[in-house]
Amino acid sequence: MDLNDAGPTEELAARREIREIDKRIANFETVLGLSEDPDALAGFTRRIERTRAERKTAELRLRQATTGTGLTEAEVREAAGSLADAISLLSAASPEDRRRVYEAAQLEVLYDHENQRAQLSVAPSVSGGVGGGT
Repeated sequence: MDLNDAGPTEELAARREIREIDKRIANFETVLGLSEDPDALAGFTRRIERTRAERKTAELRLRQATTGTGLTEAEVREAAGSLADAISLLSAASPEDRRRVYEAAQLEVLYDHENQRAQLSVAPSVSGGVGGGT
């Protein structure tokens, strides 16, 4: 698919999604300010962080639709740092905690004990359909 063919439609969809996400974040922050329950605060904080990650994805879609460019060098470094943090956290986690994280991320790791190799399968949830060439 040519970027110019879907540009305006994708741009409008990304801008709309960013507005909706900003509203959700504002609502979460409002509720967060009303609660004093530590568990509720932690839950809303996690939801806000996940929603901010959704916003970054929408911002990337908007940038791709308007400029044709992808991740900036800073975004690449941030993503790599986040992966390094996750790897560090998982290396210290129990097998059960790792299983729960992999399940939540829709990852499947199959380990071949004989050859000492791991195979990673990813089944992420897809929203918005496939963009670009396949």
